[in-house]
Amino acid sequence: MVHFFREWFPVSYGPDSDGDASGGGKRKAEGRRDDCPSGKREEGGCGASGSRLRTGPDGSEILKQAVFFVYLLLAVRLLIFKYPVEVLAETAALWQKETVLEGLHTANFTLFKTIRMYIRYSDRLNSFENLAGNVAVFVPFGMLLPWMGRKYSGFFIMLCNAFLFTAGIELFQLLSGFGAFDVDDILLNCAGAALGWMAWQRASGRFSAGGLRGRTGEKQNVGSTVFYEEKRDGYKGEEAGENRLKEKADRG
Repeated sequence: MVHFFREWFPVSYGPDSDGDASGGGKRKAEGRRDDCPSGKREEGGCGASGSRLRTGPDGSEILKQAVFFVYLLLAVRLLIFKYPVEVLAETAALWQKETVLEGLHTANFTLFKTIRMYIRYSDRLNSFENLAGNVAVFVPFGMLLPWMGRKYSGFFIMLCNAFLFTAGIELFQLLSGFGAFDVDDILLNCAGAALGWMAWQRASGRFSAGGLRGRTGEKQNVGSTVFYEEKRDGYKGEEAGENRLKEKADRG
């Protein structure tokens, strides 16, 4: 929580220790402004002590966080509260301690057990909807999380966050009785997040590579132009020098 407030709220300085909140503190702050680089001082990025202030996230970061938060709410709605309100209310009203024990008996802790069942009985079950749905619902997770910032762009960081989120959903279903715990759901959700991450990396790499190629070519063209201009000016200078020598020789 301390880190959260430091990111969202700028550092503020109270009155001076001598008791003069308007005079002495201001003079001391001005005396210490030399410790701050001129560029940072013009941007307002340094405080009274010369250290750079931490400000809250800008508008784009808040927008990204809001989009990701809305996606999480939609994912919870699709995975947990997918039944009608009447069914959910009845399930909540009938909840007892034995509900957790019943959930443990019906839970699947064996990898690929449910997946094999859906494949074997694909003619009787909605296999494609269940398998593809569990993958597709987490594809945006793998795309939106690295979109929020560089510190979330690593594959293992994204995968750990996806695992914690889907494991929390499955644990809630086990304890609440709103669904059944299934380890295959965790596997499929993480696979969907991995696919989303790969799609995001491919798209962002393509955009950045195209931009870099354009900027590099532009720099190369500019550098060549400057080189030829300098070379041309050098030739002109040499010609001017030779002409001056010829004039002096003629005069002599």
